Amino acid sequence: MINDDSLTLLPELENVCSIEIFKGGLRKEYGKGDAEFDRLFSSIHSIFSTGRLAPAFCVSLHDDTVEQLNSGNWIKLNFSNIQTKNDLPFNCLLFRADKTYGLNLIRGYNNRFDGRCLYMDFSLPIEFDI
Repeated sequence: MINDDSLTLLPELENVCSIEIFKGGLRKEYGKGDAEFDRLFSSIHSIFSTGRLAPAFCVSLHDDTVEQLNSGNWIKLNFSNIQTKNDLPFNCLLFRADKTYGLNLIRGYNNRFDGRCLYMDFSLPIEFDI
């Protein structure tokens, strides 16, 4: 587990108020207290506890990002208030739920998915059960 707050998102995860799952363009949202929210949150927290934030090379373009939600599996973490990490504000984080060694975390802010992303690096492959 990473103990340096600048390299982890664990403190910010405590402010997640809902989780949205996108599967092939279909969307489901689970609020805090829902059994499925608890299951998803526990899995995400466990996976993120093994990751380390690293410099991101990805930039999100809103229209392209929204279009991509129509294919593949995605997870969107909605926060109860604005979070800031590495001087980058966000009120949600969106990422593709693929088996991978790293995640581009697309920041949602002011109802847009524009700008620099965060990147979480993992030493072993991770996979989300959605």
